Amino acid sequence: MIKKAFVVFFLSIAAFSQMALADDMTPAKRADIRALLQASGGPNIPQQFAAMASLDVIQKIRHRPDFTPKIGQAIQEELLGVFNEGMSPTGALSEKIEQVYGKHYTHQEIKDLLAFFRSPIGRKYVGTSVNVSRDVLAAGRAWSESVTPAIQSRLRNRLKKEGFDAGSPNANQDKAPSGQTSPTAPAK
Repeated sequence: MIKKAFVVFFLSIAAFSQMALADDMTPAKRADIRALLQASGGPNIPQQFAAMASLDVIQKIRHRPDFTPKIGQAIQEELLGVFNEGMSPTGALSEKIEQVYGKHYTHQEIKDLLAFFRSPIGRKYVGTSVNVSRDVLAAGRAWSESVTPAIQSRLRNRLKKEGFDAGSPNANQDKAPSGQTSPTAPAK
């Protein structure tokens, strides 16, 4: 009997916690999510996704002798087309993004976010977020480059303490297969 009461109690808590996380996806909630995406920069999503994907593709093929700026432009245009289609009101990407918002936010929270993004500071946030993100990434990249030597040193010291000899950063390059000396390794 106690076991059954515990199970009922546990299931009740689990059900209540799920209700607290989000509510049902009603047509009104879906409409507010679409309005939120629009107000929070949603129209820029295809351009942002296409730009990131284009950079990845172009980085992989730009070393080829037949790569030209025209090829790069064609890649960007096609990827933008794909992402624009995905983000159309009936697009699969749009649907998936709406489901994510619906899963993580209640309808009231969507309304609160929408009110923020329609406010002057919300509009400023949307207007500056691309530049802020770019600057934050640049700052993070610069910081990461400045601490790389310290990170490498600390990791080598810690791993050595743990019994793992990481050696120099080029240790693996200096070893040839089957114990033979490689051309870059010092002669013994």
